[in-house]
Amino acid sequence: MAAETKSAEAKAEAKAEAKSIESKSVEIKFAEIKVAEPKVAESKQKPASKRPNAYPSEGFALEIDGKVKSEHDSLETAQERGLALKTKYPVLQVVVYDAVNKTRTVLELPA
Repeated sequence: MAAETKSAEAKAEAKAEAKSIESKSVEIKFAEIKVAEPKVAESKQKPASKRPNAYPSEGFALEIDGKVKSEHDSLETAQERGLALKTKYPVLQVVVYDAVNKTRTVLELPA
């Protein structure tokens, strides 16, 4: 019976302790943190990008499946790169665009 009395007393103490914890309010204060914005120099800004599929005004462009992928200074360089792609991936449609004459030449694999 003494054990039952001790457990009843322990329960009563636990309830009293829980009530005292509930009645206390806790106030939390948050510190305000200010972060300085990094200064970006004008020279480090990205240059304006060209619109997709913009054709060059001079030189030659390599067009793969209707999309401009690279620009070259000479016709030979554009043809070499185009034939290398066509050899590796024969399914692609490879075209060399001449910006001065505004003409397109379809590249085919040699027979």
